[in-house]
Amino acid sequence: AHRDVKLSNALLFEGGKLLKLADLGLAVHSSQCQCMEDGAVLTRESVGTASTAAPEVIEAYHAVVWHCPFTADAWSLGVCTLTLLAPREFDEAENRPAFYPFTVADVNMDEDFAAFVAPPPPLPPPGLNQSNHPLHHGIDQL
Repeated sequence: AHRDVKLSNALLFEGGKLLKLADLGLAVHSSQCQCMEDGAVLTRESVGTASTAAPEVIEAYHAVVWHCPFTADAWSLGVCTLTLLAPREFDEAENRPAFYPFTVADVNMDEDFAAFVAPPPPLPPPGLNQSNHPLHHGIDQL
């Protein structure tokens, strides 16, 4: 698992036809993680960039939480994809209108896409039961 998937670690080659991930300093091999009987690979280490980290990785900053680094990388890849679709800093979501890049470009969106790029609801304070939070929905199915 790379454990720090973000756009600044993505390198394009051959005119954009080949993408490689750089900065493998935080990468971990599955043999360095806890392997469960069902084949799941888990770790308690919480590393990487907070703005692209999966919710379970962020939760592990505050408590001892086991999570799969490979599914966390998939989440981070999704954040990178959203960043390319709607270029804005997710950390700055409170300071800008939800449709900032489209407002600047004067682009109309349908309702489904508008809901897709809208800022996520705020995370509850650490220590509260977060299993019902919208960002956790479906995480265990990855």
